[in-house]
Amino acid sequence: KAAIFEDNQVTQEEIDSITYTKLKEKLLEEFVTELEDGVITEEELIAHKEVKKAEHEAMHAEKAAIFEDNQVTQEEIDALTNTKLKDRLTERYASELEDGVITEEELKSGHENRKGKGHKKGRGMHDHDHDDE
Repeated sequence: KAAIFEDNQVTQEEIDSITYTKLKEKLLEEFVTELEDGVITEEELIAHKEVKKAEHEAMHAEKAAIFEDNQVTQEEIDALTNTKLKDRLTERYASELEDGVITEEELKSGHENRKGKGHKKGRGMHDHDHDDE
C-alpha cells in the first residue's frame, strides 16, 4: 500500500497490480469516484483522508454521548446514525441488551473481559533460553 501511495497519486494500473485481494477491493470501493479518470491525485487522497477523519470523530462523539450516563439503552443504539457503530455495539453487547439496557456494571465487565487481549508489544525475549549449543 505504501509503495503505490509514495508518489502521492495512485493509478488504476497500480491498484490492479496489487496481489493482496482485500486491499485491492477496499481501495477500489473507497476510491470508485476518484478513479473515474484512472488516477487518484494527491488532493483527492487528502480530501478522502479528511472525510474519513471527520467520520471517525463523529462516530466517537456519538459513542461518547450514549455512554455519558454510564448506561446504554437499545433505543439509544437504534438512534445512532453510524451503522458501523450501531452494528458493533449490538453485536458486542447482545446478551446485555436482552433486557433493553446495558448497565454501568455490564459496561465495566465488558471492558475488563477484553483486557490483555490483542497484540502484545515490547515483550522481548523474557523467559526464553536460547543456549542450545
